Amino acid sequence: MNKKLTEAKEEVVEDDDLDVAMTEDPDAVVFSRGSLTIEEKYATLSTEFKRYFDDIIRHALSKDGVKEMKNPNAYTYKIGAYKVLRLSIKRSEIVCEFYFIDKDFAEYSSASEIKMKKSATTVRVSEGSAVGVVKDGIDLVCSQIAEDKERKKELSFSR
Repeated sequence: MNKKLTEAKEEVVEDDDLDVAMTEDPDAVVFSRGSLTIEEKYATLSTEFKRYFDDIIRHALSKDGVKEMKNPNAYTYKIGAYKVLRLSIKRSEIVCEFYFIDKDFAEYSSASEIKMKKSATTVRVSEGSAVGVVKDGIDLVCSQIAEDKERKKELSFSR
């Protein structure tokens, strides 16, 4: 590793949304990324997008058993260990990640005894019609979770 990079003293100067890293050594390279929390990103949204965001949250929380988990970058909605939705804001767009359950794939993965990670389906909300798609996605994931719980219950009774 370059000795100049490890010994450089760093001073971060904040200027609105821009973070500039100043060092005493002009040859040093310092990478600095300013990161806003989801609450700060929410504050920058237009009134229309704030309404979309709030509407999605209300719909997710209206489902039985859904709990909200917050971290600095996103809100996650779960039913037990099942992820329903991960909601974040990127480049002034609302990003919704769904975790759909494919019944056939779930049966195959449990029969093969191999741990497999599900990947998310992403929907970017850039207009009002996408909010309806997100709500339908929440409904679909919740119904799939109920079916999967029932399937697992039947499997445990058959053993």
